[in-house]
Amino acid sequence: MTGASSRKLLPRVAVLALCSGVSCVRIPVTPPGHSAPLPAALVYPVPEGLPDAVDTLTQVEMHNVNMHIDDSIHLRVHHLRGTVHDLEGHHLIVLDDKKRLLFRIAYAEIALTTSDLSDLLNRYVFGYKGSPLRGLVVTADGSGIRQTGILHKGVDIPFDMQATVSITPEGLVRLHPTSMKIATIPGLGLLNALHLTLEKMMDLSGATGVSVKGNDLLLDPVRILPPPRIEGRLTAIRIQDGQLVQDFGSVNAEGARPIAPPVAAPNYVLFHGGSLRFGKLYMVHASLEAIDQNPADPFDFYLDYYATQLVAGYHRTQPDGALVAWMPDFDHLPTTAAGPAAR
Repeated sequence: MTGASSRKLLPRVAVLALCSGVSCVRIPVTPPGHSAPLPAALVYPVPEGLPDAVDTLTQVEMHNVNMHIDDSIHLRVHHLRGTVHDLEGHHLIVLDDKKRLLFRIAYAEIALTTSDLSDLLNRYVFGYKGSPLRGLVVTADGSGIRQTGILHKGVDIPFDMQATVSITPEGLVRLHPTSMKIATIPGLGLLNALHLTLEKMMDLSGATGVSVKGNDLLLDPVRILPPPRIEGRLTAIRIQDGQLVQDFGSVNAEGARPIAPPVAAPNYVLFHGGSLRFGKLYMVHASLEAIDQNPADPFDFYLDYYATQLVAGYHRTQPDGALVAWMPDFDHLPTTAAGPAAR
């Protein structure tokens, strides 16, 4: 075998080594196109049991959140723990369609300002054609409330009512009048003299979430709300700092145990577990946390505009796959003449 033919059988590195001792042209060796470690050699966190887990329940937790019901009404959520469900029975939770969402409360403390309550009553509770009440204005009055407005009974009659606030055994809000003026006449005395009650004077058959018994107005605290639908049992109610504060469920209820958020923060919304869809993204074994960029005041969060808030902020993917988004308050978003960015 000749020297030339024997060199053909030598590895390339050997050929280069032979050439190093003689006059020849060095040929650079191109490194391989993939020199990173094999995927199996990489070390990264994988949640235990993730590949085989069957996880269809999405938990929800909120802390210090002003959750918009509409443009002017907020639920002042001090804290809330529970689950979120799809009303059509699917396992996928679609955040873009609030009419499909059901929030089932295990434990919560939620407040309404008197302005929130006034708008809620006028817009959703008594805002239907033929309603006997309109133009309602609610203010705090010590441990109770004062309510003024128009009672329609053939003609429009202004009224001014002071009432205590309590809950019934069924978990309804009871507004019990302690004094009332109909026009300028003492109303309760007039009703007693005429053997009348508000129940006899007001037809609430077209209303949802409100009824009248004797002179008491009974409000279902969750049925009177527009979507998303909320379920929960009212267990306590009080006037505190000029707001109507409602407690739902119990800290010992099933599902009330706190969830550890991916990133600790004073004001946040957290969805944990199950499957979520938001915009064009899907998340399985979900862990999605929205954090207030300005923790000095409550997180102003508007589900209808969550995508706008998301785009205006920034987000990070955590090592365990959780997605954490820091969002500006909705009421701090820049606006145009047409209002916030399109939904």
